[in-house]
Amino acid sequence: MNCKRIICAALCMAMLLTAGCNKGNKNNTEPTEATYEEVTAELGQSASYGGMTLTVDYAEDPGIKIEDTGMNVMFFHVTIENDTDETVTASYLNNFCLTVNGTFFESYQCCTIPAMKKLYDTYNEEAINAEVQPHTSCEGYVACEVNPRYDLIDLHYIPKTTDRGSRITVTLTEENIRKTLK
Repeated sequence: MNCKRIICAALCMAMLLTAGCNKGNKNNTEPTEATYEEVTAELGQSASYGGMTLTVDYAEDPGIKIEDTGMNVMFFHVTIENDTDETVTASYLNNFCLTVNGTFFESYQCCTIPAMKKLYDTYNEEAINAEVQPHTSCEGYVACEVNPRYDLIDLHYIPKTTDRGSRITVTLTEENIRKTLK
């Protein structure tokens, strides 16, 4: 009978310890919210982060539809200044992404080949993809696929591709995006 009490006591202790461990692990299984450092600007304003400065000079909705997806193409004319002592790449595919009507899109989802083709067909320009020397600047276009029923668009510039959590965000509304027909 003594053995049974010892076994029961050991099992109870094991259950209590396990319950305590599971309670402590509860915080580890809950999803964590992604955090990042963000500097914000409005259209035409400059914003800086990590020695890089972005200005979205203008955003243009030329009313061009991409047939395969049903999305419209939008062009963002940007100026990027490198105030660091190293050469930095400024690429539409590595440094830009969008949030449209609250939905986030990585660059590969919005800066597509069809959007780049529409940019070239419209302006005979290629999307920005430059090596920016120290203390110089460059300018060019970012072309993206966008839901034609947008209300709010955030263009995100990620100055250092090794730090995807830090960004400059420029918020655009339907009112401050140029409507042009090409």
